[in-house]
Amino acid sequence: MPIPEQDQQKLSKTIRPYYLFVDDDLIILNLFKTFFSSNAEVVLAMDGEEAFEMIMTQHFDVIVCDVDMPKLNGIDLFKRLHAKDPSINKRFLYCTGRRSPELMELCDEYHIPCIDKPISLLQLQEELVARSS
Repeated sequence: MPIPEQDQQKLSKTIRPYYLFVDDDLIILNLFKTFFSSNAEVVLAMDGEEAFEMIMTQHFDVIVCDVDMPKLNGIDLFKRLHAKDPSINKRFLYCTGRRSPELMELCDEYHIPCIDKPISLLQLQEELVARSS
């Protein structure tokens, strides 16, 4: 049975986006959680391995990822995710203090935004909204 259009509009206004922030810096993760929790469901991961396991079991509207992390770095995390889901680049963005040539090549090839640290939370919010719509 189809959902009436006015009910669909009400539902879309109540559904909050689901964001995963991946960074080994707890201060940055807590900043993201504090800033974005009022408008979204926010989940945190401290490294790429932890993030990979989460992404394999649940859907995130946007994944915001650092590059330099223990266990599995952000570049290798993306490559592993992309091998399983080639459309992951539409929901992925980097937030890093280190723009290596390898990272920039990856971002150019897959059209992944890269936001520099220190971060502008307003710029990140704009990217999150753009990626989750």
